[in-house]
Amino acid sequence: MQDKQSVYDKDGFFDLYQKLRSNPNSLNEIVEKPTMLGLVGDVSDKRILDLGCGCGEHLKLYLERGAAFVAGIDLSQAMLQQAAKNLAEFRPHFWSHYHFQPMQKNPLLKRIISIRLT
Repeated sequence: MQDKQSVYDKDGFFDLYQKLRSNPNSLNEIVEKPTMLGLVGDVSDKRILDLGCGCGEHLKLYLERGAAFVAGIDLSQAMLQQAAKNLAEFRPHFWSHYHFQPMQKNPLLKRIISIRLT
């Protein structure tokens, strides 16, 4: 099976995406973040897995709100590199997987998905 490139890793796309995200009036800032934080509730001492973590903005918010550990997975290498920069002050509370494999071939993901959430 051939590896596919994330659209975010294509020339110029990631830079344009970052420019949109930096706008304080973006949908991410006025809708997505407040909605997500409202849905997850208190994260104190929780271990959080963010599938499709992007640049790690939500992971950083969870850590700032007391999460014990966060892990982020994304298909885009550009996103994960930015997430590592964004979360540098919180190391080692960040894990990224640059060489994402199909779920059926990745034993770590198989194990994570099989864990029953309580």
